[in-house]
Amino acid sequence: NGQNGINASGGAELAILNAKVQKNKAMGILLSGASSAALSGAATDLNGINGLDAEGSSAVTVNGSYESSSNGVFGVNINGSSSFTLSGAQVSVSQNTLGIQIGTSASAFISDPGTTVTVSRNLTTGLTIVSGAHMVDFGGTITTTGNGVHGVSVDSKAGLDLDAAATLTSSGNGQDGVHLEETSVLTMFNTTAFSGAPGTTTINSQNNLGNGISILTGSNLTVIHQAALNSTGNSGDGIQVDNGSGLTLIQS
Repeated sequence: NGQNGINASGGAELAILNAKVQKNKAMGILLSGASSAALSGAATDLNGINGLDAEGSSAVTVNGSYESSSNGVFGVNINGSSSFTLSGAQVSVSQNTLGIQIGTSASAFISDPGTTVTVSRNLTTGLTIVSGAHMVDFGGTITTTGNGVHGVSVDSKAGLDLDAAATLTSSGNGQDGVHLEETSVLTMFNTTAFSGAPGTTTINSQNNLGNGISILTGSNLTVIHQAALNSTGNSGDGIQVDNGSGLTLIQS
C-alpha cells in the first residue's frame, strides 16, 4: 500500500528471499541506476503498474521460485539495457495486462535446463522481446498459454535464440503462437559438441487462434541442426512468411 513497494537506485544491491511485494500504487519492485536484485521465493502481485521493473542498466537474477501476477501493466519489465538472468528458476507470470517485456536493448538469459518460465492468461501478449532487446534460452522450458494476443512476440530489431535442447511451447493464445516483425530474428539450433545437451531444440505452437508462426516485415526464422518446429491445430496458417521475411530450414 505504498507508492512503490521497494525502490532501489544508485547501485543498490538487494536480496529478496521468501517475500511478497504487493498492493502498491505503482511498482512492486523498481530498480534503476545500475542497481541489482537477487530473487528467490519472491512474489510481486497486485501492484498498480508493474510487478517488477528494472531500468537504467540494472540487473535481476532469479534462483528458485518467482511469481508476478495481477499487476496493472507488466508482470515483469526489463528495460533500458538491464538484464534478467534465470538459473534453477521457476518463474510464473500470469493475469497481468502484459506478462513479460524485455525491451530497449535489455537482455534475458535462461542458463540451464532446470529453469521453467510459464506465462499464462495475460490480457494481451505473454512474452514480448522488443526494441533491440535479446533473449537466449540455453536449455530451459518456456510455456506461453491462454494469453489474449500473441504467446511470444519478437518486434523491432529484437532477437530470440533457443539452444541446447530448449523447448518453447505456445498454445491456446488469442492470436499467433509466435509472432516476429520489424526485422527481428528467431534462431533455434543445437550443436551437441558445444552445448553438451543431446536432445532437440523445439518449438511447439499449437491451437492458437491466429497463425502458429508469423514472420513479417523483414524478419527471419532459422531452424538448424537438431531443431524441430511443430505447428499444429492453429486457426490460421502453420507458418506464414510475408513482407520480405525469410525462413531457413537446415538439417531440422
